[in-house]
Amino acid sequence: FSSAAGADVLDIDLSRGLQPSEVEQIRTAVTDRGLVVFRDQRLTPEQFVAGGRCFGTLGDVSETPREFLMSGYPEITLGSNVME
Repeated sequence: FSSAAGADVLDIDLSRGLQPSEVEQIRTAVTDRGLVVFRDQRLTPEQFVAGGRCFGTLGDVSETPREFLMSGYPEITLGSNVME
């Protein structure tokens, strides 16, 4: 982890899943730094959701407008400033 505010999580490929020790290290980094960043990850929607579930129940999106949810993956909220 870097020493700046927030933390870059290095040398973890989220596409392969996380070991319990890695989950604990990441939880500690979030507690200590408030934010963690995983750069250059290439994840399928399934891998993204599975990674999120390693840290608990995913948020309730029942009030989220449908256009902001990924089709087929209501656990993933889309955010962008690009208008099509």
